[in-house]
Amino acid sequence: MDTGIKIIKGLLIALLLLPSLAWGGETQIARMNPYILGAGTGAAAGPTYCSSATQAGTTTYLICEDFEGSADCGGTGDDTYCWNTWVPTGSVVFNADGIEGTRSAETDTAAEARFFYKAVTATDSLYAFFMLKIVDTPSTAAKNIFYLTATGTYKSIQVVVSTGRALYVAHGTISSIADPTTALTEGTTYYVWFGYTKSTTDAPENGTAYVCYSEDMTKPADPTTDAACSNVTVGDLDRQVNRVYFGSPTPSDADYVIDRIRISSTDIGSDPE
Repeated sequence: MDTGIKIIKGLLIALLLLPSLAWGGETQIARMNPYILGAGTGAAAGPTYCSSATQAGTTTYLICEDFEGSADCGGTGDDTYCWNTWVPTGSVVFNADGIEGTRSAETDTAAEARFFYKAVTATDSLYAFFMLKIVDTPSTAAKNIFYLTATGTYKSIQVVVSTGRALYVAHGTISSIADPTTALTEGTTYYVWFGYTKSTTDAPENGTAYVCYSEDMTKPADPTTDAACSNVTVGDLDRQVNRVYFGSPTPSDADYVIDRIRISSTDIGSDPE
């Protein structure tokens, strides 16, 4: 029996040493396969891309857009890179080099106003998530990067980039310009969250809006206190919103790249699909 056990042990040792002999004497058993001895569960998951104009993963949105689809984007050229058909003004580029994936949208307003929009079902509250890279900062006046229009009025809800690259929001005639976010940096990719709820009372009004940003997918914990957020709590717009815009409606030297758009009627948290 002892002899048989010794033979079996010898065969097992020989089998374990074979990879070492094949790879020049360095034992690589665990390192060559991270699953051996519980050494891992595989590579980290990548971003969740849209699978339709309203779907990403298991989440349904009002709008899902990452410029990786095959639908007509709505421009004058052969821009079949979108999931949604947008309404652009000016020469919006829908196939700019991607800040995530292959393509992104770019609104360079140096020569003209450039923005794109899409209608949504009218809603009391609207929330957005998108990726943003500021290529060129507006040098003479603050310019919109994202805004909404409300049913029955020209008043709008705005996310504005200041000449100092800080973000602030406007809710009707009330803005957070006096308390903007900390400054962003040109050329850096950011994740941006936005929320709007219409006012339901008068004197005082109680409409709310916020904008927050992060360099990763973790949303700042409190939009009312975090330095990477700016907010309004006494907004005076009492209308539903029914259209979302990206870009600036006036010419300037601002240039923004936008990607991974998610629009919802419920608040969007960290690491959205």
